[in-house]
Amino acid sequence: MLTNDQIESLFTFCRRHFVYYYDVQVELVDHLANAVESEMKANPKLSFENALDKVHGGFGIMGFAPLVAEKEKMAQIKGRRLLWNFFKMQFKWPKIFFFILITSFLFTIFSTDFISIKWTFIVIVNIGCFADAYQTIKLNRIISKTGKKFLTGEISQLAGLSWFPFYVFYFPNIFDKGFLSHVTSTLTIFEISLFLSLFIILIQALSQTVSSFKNSLYKTYPEVFLYKNLSSY
Repeated sequence: MLTNDQIESLFTFCRRHFVYYYDVQVELVDHLANAVESEMKANPKLSFENALDKVHGGFGIMGFAPLVAEKEKMAQIKGRRLLWNFFKMQFKWPKIFFFILITSFLFTIFSTDFISIKWTFIVIVNIGCFADAYQTIKLNRIISKTGKKFLTGEISQLAGLSWFPFYVFYFPNIFDKGFLSHVTSTLTIFEISLFLSLFIILIQALSQTVSSFKNSLYKTYPEVFLYKNLSSY
């Protein structure tokens, strides 16, 4: 059984070998501790340091880099799946009623007042982007207070970029002087209403995703995320 000092040495060893994410460190330290213990049991004369070097050598010339890259890839996939699941949930009853209500409301307004399309679009998109950025910044402030870096925090920022294709698809056209002159058909008005409704739903899903990331960190690493230190956030 390794001592607390030896366990802390494993964390230091991971950081020294470019594993900066605490959530990856915890998993890697657990693996290293078991492997080092096995080596020391097999050869009682083997020191902790030599056993650790032997175990690390088993990772190959690239060391921990492939493992970290794989963890990053898996986290990105998990983040996208989580976001997609929250997004799909918005179209199940009774939540889909909210989506239908928004679309109908926007369609009614735009059908009677073309000019309102431009400013409504700008207001909704900017509020949505601000809300998304606020959630991400809030999570990053909580993480920074721990003094550690988490892969989950990095993925939450990538998830926040999911609104970007929605943003660039329409936003430049809104400032085109001839934009409103093209908004003449019921189909176009419905398309814009649907676009904005989907954007609102996406922002809502992003908020739930970031909240899920935060709750997961609290639950998995209670020794780091002490409630008394984070209650102000």
